[in-house]
Amino acid sequence: MPDTVTLSRKQRDQELRRQDFLSAAERLFARNGYHHTTMEDIAHEAQYGTGTIYLYFKTKDLLYEALLERKIAEYIAFMQKRVRHADGHLEKIRTLISAKLEFFERHREFFRIYLAEMTTADTSLRRCVNKRREKMYYEHQSFVTQTLSEAMRAGAIRKVDPNMLATTLTGVINPLLSEWIKERSKKSICELEQFIMDLLFNGLEKTK
Repeated sequence: MPDTVTLSRKQRDQELRRQDFLSAAERLFARNGYHHTTMEDIAHEAQYGTGTIYLYFKTKDLLYEALLERKIAEYIAFMQKRVRHADGHLEKIRTLISAKLEFFERHREFFRIYLAEMTTADTSLRRCVNKRREKMYYEHQSFVTQTLSEAMRAGAIRKVDPNMLATTLTGVINPLLSEWIKERSKKSICELEQFIMDLLFNGLEKTK
């Protein structure tokens, strides 16, 4: 979101309206899905006339893309800031996990959209993917992989394929978060974090 201090009053009003539409879209896409949400629905949810939304977003695809891009940028910035401030290689890896759980605990509606985006084969959603967001995703994956690689080089964890480990972490965390957000899991978010940490750092081998 642009720095509202440096914007004119008109620009601030426009940015606030844009944010109103994005927030309304986030709620409705999470609740009803992409296909069952219309531009009219979003305008009504944001408490504006239908014509007003088209001054900011020409199509639902463009609105959806803007929402994803903004929230993913927010997620990446949150994750990377937390990791960079962590002390030690093992603490950085723990922070990769805890920061992701914390962010999506705060942004449950967006997680439903994020998860659908990561798993769906629906071409109507996939056609929204643009080069900029794809670049954001790969840069973040590179950051996670680099964090894991540095821990391996320092001897903090054993050497495995860092790309496969990064993918495995995502594969473990996302389904657990999905069950928790849908309230199908009886575990607390802290218990999920402890389970993932124990599985990652202690493995499945029975202790003697």
